[in-house]
Amino acid sequence: MARNGVFEARFPLMGETLRDGEGGEVLSWSLNSDFLSPTDQWEITFVDTKTDPRWFEAQPVELYVEGRKHLDGRVDSSIRGDSGSRVKLTGRDYLADLVECNVDPSVTFRAGMSLDKAILEIAAPLGITLIVDQYARNQERIGKAPAGAEALPAKYLTENKPQPSMSVYQWIAKVCARYGVLPQPGLARDELVLQRPSYAGEVVPSPTRQP
Repeated sequence: MARNGVFEARFPLMGETLRDGEGGEVLSWSLNSDFLSPTDQWEITFVDTKTDPRWFEAQPVELYVEGRKHLDGRVDSSIRGDSGSRVKLTGRDYLADLVECNVDPSVTFRAGMSLDKAILEIAAPLGITLIVDQYARNQERIGKAPAGAEALPAKYLTENKPQPSMSVYQWIAKVCARYGVLPQPGLARDELVLQRPSYAGEVVPSPTRQP
């Protein structure tokens, strides 16, 4: 259970920030992060009687817990409840764009092309320009590097032809699975982490706060 007064939701294009704690608008919040899920999910409930909640929809959002960025995402839906005094926002991290967009089936790659370069080529139209070290990402998110983690070896494509109607995320996950890694969000919208699960460290629960 997260302590009171440690959460911020920043909406950079709107110039708005929502906070919990004394004097803050946020009543409850949760971040649902699952290693095997394509995207991390989140929701916020806050006090508001004036703003049309639809203004938040599709807006980019940055979620911070105890001053550390945990998620870079977007707002998927909004609803006003409790006689009009509360607004609930739900959304996912920025990898939702990779889940919803199909890969171009005509794309081909050179034999022996590195996995990192192939992923950047296919995901560039969605804003992914950088493959990031998983240890740096976790250091920033939880304040320490993951225990028992090993550096990933060089990775190269073998079978690489995208199938029709395959999403960008599905293609990336398929080729990454051969190396025992999964695509994960980084700390910025142009980053993608290829992460191998580590079973040596402690289990860190998804942060949440209920009223």
